[in-house]
Amino acid sequence: MRKNRENKGKSIIAFPSEYVVVDIETTGLYPGYDSIIEIAALKICNDKVVGSFSSLVNEGEVYVDEFITELTGITQEMVNNAPGIETVLPEFCEFVGDSIIIGQNISFDINFLYDCILENTNKYFRNDHVNIARIFRKLYPEETHYSLADIALRCNINYEKAHRAAEDCLITYKALRYLHEEILNKYGEESEFEKLFKKNRNKNSKLKASDIIVEGIEWDEDNPLFQKTCVFTGTLQNMQRKDAMKAVVGIGGYVGDNVTKKTNYLILGDLSYCKSVRDGNSRKYIKAKEYKIKGYDIEVIPESLFYEMIDYRGEENVTEVQNYNYKEELYKMINEVIKETGIPKNSIQFNEQVDNKNKGEYLLQIFEEDWPKNTSLLNPKGVTSPVLIIKEENKGKYQGSIKIIMKKSQFEVVGCPKTVTSMKSGEDSILVHILRTDPILIPYIRKHIIHKLSIYKSKNSFSCCSQFKRCSDERHCVHENLLYSTGCFYRMHLDKDEIFYGKNRNID
Repeated sequence: MRKNRENKGKSIIAFPSEYVVVDIETTGLYPGYDSIIEIAALKICNDKVVGSFSSLVNEGEVYVDEFITELTGITQEMVNNAPGIETVLPEFCEFVGDSIIIGQNISFDINFLYDCILENTNKYFRNDHVNIARIFRKLYPEETHYSLADIALRCNINYEKAHRAAEDCLITYKALRYLHEEILNKYGEESEFEKLFKKNRNKNSKLKASDIIVEGIEWDEDNPLFQKTCVFTGTLQNMQRKDAMKAVVGIGGYVGDNVTKKTNYLILGDLSYCKSVRDGNSRKYIKAKEYKIKGYDIEVIPESLFYEMIDYRGEENVTEVQNYNYKEELYKMINEVIKETGIPKNSIQFNEQVDNKNKGEYLLQIFEEDWPKNTSLLNPKGVTSPVLIIKEENKGKYQGSIKIIMKKSQFEVVGCPKTVTSMKSGEDSILVHILRTDPILIPYIRKHIIHKLSIYKSKNSFSCCSQFKRCSDERHCVHENLLYSTGCFYRMHLDKDEIFYGKNRNID
């Protein structure tokens, strides 16, 4: 859903004599979930740099994945050793003052800064801002891409050191000077160029992208999706895909069926029912990441951020993103694992902690019921083995996320998805946050369950049961309780295809 940022500065078209160029580096695209890891700014007066500001930032519990490191050169260690956000923000705000902010796709930076400043200082970020991408595409309507790399190329500016905030500020400053000069040469006065931004839209125009046609559209040239190509993957929770595609076309964007080098945004829906999922990711997602690393102008964004970009507010009967019932998918996955592995029905449990200290937390665990089974007991007795601690974050910085706590040794085997919004390491545990609607959430939890089952050994050890001959003939354990039978000495040999009895005997 769109977030209302009260008292936020306006997006304007202006060429002030004094301004501040701003750029930030972040762990992702979503304010409120992802974190700022670097802030830089240049203060300009009469076309000259009169001051600079640059700092790495540590917001706390920040995870810098390999993709961000490869893109920016900023490592986890660099962020861990950086000054805290409570130190950097006041210094940045003092440097910027009430100046007009200049940047490329600056609304992205402004939204992050607004949320961060409000959360940490309880103050509004009111500065008006100018997006040079708007100026660029109006000056060069034949251009179809407006990334900083594209702008730098057209303005003959070296882009080799880009993707660090300070260098991006310098490139933006040089680009604005170049564009300003081109405008004066072509239009004579700034005011003549600014008239091009007066809204004069054709109410009867039509635009076709693939099979999507929207009549009576009013293009929104200020929208970040304007003249951008969007592709969808997975099932959207709040809109039909056809309606989402119409929304893109209706603001002047394009839609595609597959991710190509011309795709600008891949919108992630729920991948639970997607047949082309591999390791929790769709083929489109994998292809988009590959193109991003190669330098193509493409971003992967969650469904909720897409709604904010198109200013979608939803219908009254539409379930909001934060109310997405991930538990339904979790229980479905648990039942599938039980069926696939053949273990007893209640062997994987997901229960809420009942004590006040851990209220709101859930324990995902393996439960081995006492064997032979005592059918007279209403609540069967047995032993448990924890898999994960899971907690829903319903307020604060990680609102809408799922907090997952696991053993460090378990984390080292299962790994970490690239879409985590934060990660924190303890003495013997790892804590990660994943968006509740992230398509990787359920497959990631499933990996932990499968891993724990693969190493599980019952405390009830025994040499073998009466069915050892049948097990030998069928080359696998046929015990009624496959969790209990992990304590069987002979099953350990069967799992290695070492057979001592019957027609398949291969060990003397």
